[in-house]
Amino acid sequence: MPDHFHAIIRPYEKSKGVWWPLGPLVKGIKGASARAINLRRGAKGSLWQDECFDRMIRNIDEFGETWDYIKLNPARAGLTDDKGRYDGLWINSYRDGFVPKAMQ
Repeated sequence: MPDHFHAIIRPYEKSKGVWWPLGPLVKGIKGASARAINLRRGAKGSLWQDECFDRMIRNIDEFGETWDYIKLNPARAGLTDDKGRYDGLWINSYRDGFVPKAMQ
């Protein structure tokens, strides 16, 4: 997407039953991607807005609904005619043979 991105991430376990918090992970993703994008564009300064929308996916049905929304987003935005085909789309979902361990 030219002006935003969607991601489904599962943090690593920090210790038994303790997961890395989402905030620092998102901050790291935004920081690293902003540096790379600005370098490529020859720009400096802020790239991402401060806020983000996040939510917990609690079951396999919710995962599938969220995945479908993300996968079809470029077609809904008119960036491609082929649903599920977009250069910026990386697929590694349970429908392609990947099932999150917590949902197996």
